[in-house]
Amino acid sequence: SANPNYIGRYKPVTIIGVIVIASPVDRNKLIGVLKERVLPKYPRLRAVARRQAAEAMAFEEIAVEEMDWAYHVNVEPSSGANCKPWSQELLNDFLSDLYGGAKDISKPLFRFHLIDNMADGSSVMILNVDHAVGDGISMIGLLMSLYDEG
Repeated sequence: SANPNYIGRYKPVTIIGVIVIASPVDRNKLIGVLKERVLPKYPRLRAVARRQAAEAMAFEEIAVEEMDWAYHVNVEPSSGANCKPWSQELLNDFLSDLYGGAKDISKPLFRFHLIDNMADGSSVMILNVDHAVGDGISMIGLLMSLYDEG
């Protein structure tokens, strides 16, 4: 039987993927690739958790046109008011916050975070996805599909 402490409640398990790259990621191009190549291959990314009878949860896919791209693909601000680059320590703190952060279960359970001003001149693309969407191995395939030719 179900654990009574979790009946009707969502218990998140977060998977974080981090890619360090030489140049900034173009947010609009990333959204285009997600729409054209990733979402058709991984329809679970379009799934929203919906409460069913008896407090059970089930996933229902939404249309690509219903996706909230302002929520799902974020360009993160500079590390301070004077636009200093992100240090590795600040990035580590940000990643820690992602693990403990709340999920909006009214939206598909993934987000990309783009950081284009690391102190070493690199850029970082972070995928924050709930384990309900996929496991770490399947998310490697998802990240690789961002770079394949089709």
